[in-house]
Amino acid sequence: MFRFLFGSSKTAKQEQAATQTTAPGTNIHYSAGLIEQLKRDHRNLLSLYTLIFELVGSEDYDLAELRLADFRNLLQHHLLTEKIKLYIYMEHLWPRESDQFVTMHNYRQEMEGIGKVVVGFLRKYESFSQDPALIATFKDDLNQIGQVLVRRIKEEESNLYPLYRKS
Repeated sequence: MFRFLFGSSKTAKQEQAATQTTAPGTNIHYSAGLIEQLKRDHRNLLSLYTLIFELVGSEDYDLAELRLADFRNLLQHHLLTEKIKLYIYMEHLWPRESDQFVTMHNYRQEMEGIGKVVVGFLRKYESFSQDPALIATFKDDLNQIGQVLVRRIKEEESNLYPLYRKS
């Protein structure tokens, strides 16, 4: 009541710690901006994907290869963020037998498989611009990867991300 006159007995760090929410058994904090950050990553990944597809269509393979490296860096950052800040947090948030945990766990397992396929694609084509055989297959493989990513992004944003909440 008289806090405004005499100040708080708590330090700023104590007040901040009291308002932060961690997943039980972890030091991973709830982040109010995490889902928006992940959605922004999705938009940026799709924009880069579209640009790469257009560059290949106009046969600008050198620039497409450079943008593919940007795509790889953003994707790796995004996957790491999801793994630590989303999946591990949610893994400790929900009881193992709950529908939420099962849904989250299934998405996590599926993403690990998708991640391996996409990383394999990126590794295969990291220097594709100098190899006519790789140029010939790149666009078809890029198209397949794009279809998987678009489907996955839609599912994450409509089914997985709404499960993220404070503990």
